[in-house]
Amino acid sequence: MRGTSLRPNPEHRRLGGRGHAWITPEWKLIHFGADGRSFLFDRRNDPNGLRDLSEAEPATRATLQSALLEHLRAEGHPDAGDRLPNQERSFTEADSHNLLGWMGFGGVG
Repeated sequence: MRGTSLRPNPEHRRLGGRGHAWITPEWKLIHFGADGRSFLFDRRNDPNGLRDLSEAEPATRATLQSALLEHLRAEGHPDAGDRLPNQERSFTEADSHNLLGWMGFGGVG
C-alpha cells in the first residue's frame, strides 16, 4: 500500500558549537560531539527540558543516539564519526541554563 506516513519523522537541529538535538514527539536527545555528553528529556512530561533522564532511560538514550548517528552519516556530517558514549558527567544547573538559552528561553553568559 502506498501513502504518506502519519508517524512524524524525528527532527534534527544543530545547536551551538558541535551540539545536536534529535527530537521525536516523545523525546529530545541533546548530544555534544566535542566531548560525547548526551542528555535526554521527556517532552510530554517535562516540556521545558529541565530533568535529564539519560541515566534513568539508557535504552531510549541508546536508541536515539544510534538514530542521530545514522542521520549524521547520511548527511555526511563531520560529527558522524564521533562516538556516542554513555553520559560520563552529571547534568548541572549551568547546563540547564545553557540548554534553555539554545531553546530561546534565555541563558547564562
